[in-house]
Amino acid sequence: MKHQRIIILIIIIAVFQLLLSCTPEKKIAKEFLKKEKQGSILVISPDIIYMTNLKKHEIENADSLDQYTLDSSLYYNSKFMQYLSDSVFIEKYINNMLEEFQNLGFDTYTEEYFDVFLSLESPSYILNISQLELEEDLKEITDEDFFGGFAYHVNINVNTLTVYSWLELSTVNSSEDKKEVLYDDHYVSDDVYGYFRESLLSSSVKYEYAIDSLKVDDIYEFGAYLGGLYADYVFDYLMNKEIEKQFAVKTRSPEYMHYNRYRNKLYPVKESRFTIVE
Repeated sequence: MKHQRIIILIIIIAVFQLLLSCTPEKKIAKEFLKKEKQGSILVISPDIIYMTNLKKHEIENADSLDQYTLDSSLYYNSKFMQYLSDSVFIEKYINNMLEEFQNLGFDTYTEEYFDVFLSLESPSYILNISQLELEEDLKEITDEDFFGGFAYHVNINVNTLTVYSWLELSTVNSSEDKKEVLYDDHYVSDDVYGYFRESLLSSSVKYEYAIDSLKVDDIYEFGAYLGGLYADYVFDYLMNKEIEKQFAVKTRSPEYMHYNRYRNKLYPVKESRFTIVE
């Protein structure tokens, strides 16, 4: 009897997995992935990055300063902002984005090849990185553990750098003639390695930790990571537009699908995607 229940459970799981693998969204997405080429894409870089240090509490008498003096003080007292190069960050962001687009099946172009790009056949897309913003701030993190039935917790402030990206995507020679504004943000921070330790002699509990501080080079590498990530997000966006176009189920909206190139897997996602700015 026990073996029969196990067999039934295995059958149920197998049927469930089969149903998941045969969703209409996945079928359309698989056809989308079969294309040898996804078209051409022109990526336009931003001229500058807007940088802000939000650590106002670190500036003495900040509320009494005029805006220019306050902004200047925040900049020259920043941990990262004053040392970051716009051009280096943008270069790493764009180069990794172009490389990932190529890996996804796009022919890639930059502004200097605009005339060549316009002579290409469809489908072709223009992706304008219309605005990048970087914000430096502190973020409070909490660690917690239990000893002798009591909860112990500690709050630690870590340095964070948040990147806000606005990308305008348009299809060349499209009847819609519409730009979609795509937005997302991610942050990187100091890494904290810590643990609570109970003294065997006194039963006191102490927290011991070390901080791996965020560095400027880490921020540049984070920019490169985001460039590749957002190329993936653009690919997902185009794939899901095709899913919407072909989706025939009238009782529900299609799930948003993500393609993981490294694992060659398709699966639905809720958050790993752009927000469309209306």
